[in-house]
Amino acid sequence: MSEIELPAGWEWKNLGEVSLINPKLTRKDIPVDLPVSFLPMRLVEEVSGKYDLSDIRLYKEVKKGFTAFQDGDVIFAKITPCMENGKIAVVESLENGIGFGSTEFHVFRCSDELANQYLFYFLVQTQFRRIAEGNMSGAVGQRRVPKGFLERFPIPLPPLHIQQQIVAKIEELFSELDAGVQELQTALARLKTYRQAVLHYYLNNPDWERVKLGEIASVTGGLTKNSKREALPLQVPYLRVANVYANRLDLTEIKEIGVSESEIPRTLLKHGDLLVVEGNGSIEQVGRAGW
Repeated sequence: MSEIELPAGWEWKNLGEVSLINPKLTRKDIPVDLPVSFLPMRLVEEVSGKYDLSDIRLYKEVKKGFTAFQDGDVIFAKITPCMENGKIAVVESLENGIGFGSTEFHVFRCSDELANQYLFYFLVQTQFRRIAEGNMSGAVGQRRVPKGFLERFPIPLPPLHIQQQIVAKIEELFSELDAGVQELQTALARLKTYRQAVLHYYLNNPDWERVKLGEIASVTGGLTKNSKREALPLQVPYLRVANVYANRLDLTEIKEIGVSESEIPRTLLKHGDLLVVEGNGSIEQVGRAGW
């Protein structure tokens, strides 16, 4: 990647040159009873950078056996499949500015040259995660991204104010995307309500006449397949429950059934007939109808 020509004022830097990876807390003499944030892997979302800080513990409970980080650090899942899935975040608003989490996190602490949100968007991009996946070490199911790989990996580094402009533009576009998704969800909800209103109106309009289906249509049952039908000389195509789906028919596989001459007038299908599933092993499938 470092062979790509960069704009004027940009330069290639290895991540280890512009950030500390897995640093210790800068705060010393932390009281043992100090409440701190606890962030297990499961509370970090994939790709979005969001996380849940509802778990608060005492410093003495987590100071050993967990990974430490502080406000502004970037946490990066190093183990498969969490890394490939993009469990990465910039941690802010930690309880007393301190957090602890899974030992399967690498922690980046950015220097003054590198904006932590710019680093987040660099790490979370699909291309980087694919390269990192190819450099994992360890046994199958326990593969991890080595610290050394991250320290040596080159990042295109513009001046800090350009990094901030890039981050602002990305977040602006994501906000527009989120707004579009929300509008779509609202429109779908309104459409569902509208459909129900239309059904209610046209099925309950008091100016209409209520009649029984048998008065306006011929309603008949189907045929039941059994071994006796195999011996009948007249074998014809027939539609099974498996052919009838909601609002459509699946005609890719048509079986045959034996019928008698007397059954044909009652069971022969015509264009425009409506088929309704009257029985099925799954109760929720009963009532499917197709033309």
